Amino acid sequence: MHAEQVIVRFFNAENGKPIRFRTAASIWVGDAASPVVHATDSNGEIALSITQAPFHEIRMLPDFPLTNRRIEDQAPPACETYQIAEILWAGIVSNRVFEGAVVPPQPGVLAIYLREKSNVERLREEGLLP
Repeated sequence: MHAEQVIVRFFNAENGKPIRFRTAASIWVGDAASPVVHATDSNGEIALSITQAPFHEIRMLPDFPLTNRRIEDQAPPACETYQIAEILWAGIVSNRVFEGAVVPPQPGVLAIYLREKSNVERLREEGLLP
């Protein structure tokens, strides 16, 4: 990893394993109007360049059918904001849904735990269930 990039690692909140070869989220770097949408690699990672402008934050919204909310929250996925300086200095582990052991923070790495939405959640979002 280089100082001009941040590594985003996605983990399955059901089992703690990396989410590999999949588009897990839309990511905005700084004040970008359009998100960066890339499939993760074999390690469940995406490398984001942070050299093109004086960015301060990364925003992330999970892609359907993934979510960063617990089932009992009954809320749609949330767009989370992370400070680039904190990621580079200490690393961030974003975990709202995983009950098991999580990876430790690592400088330059944003680790995110996501889970698959249940069928009931999907049907509610489509307006097919109350």
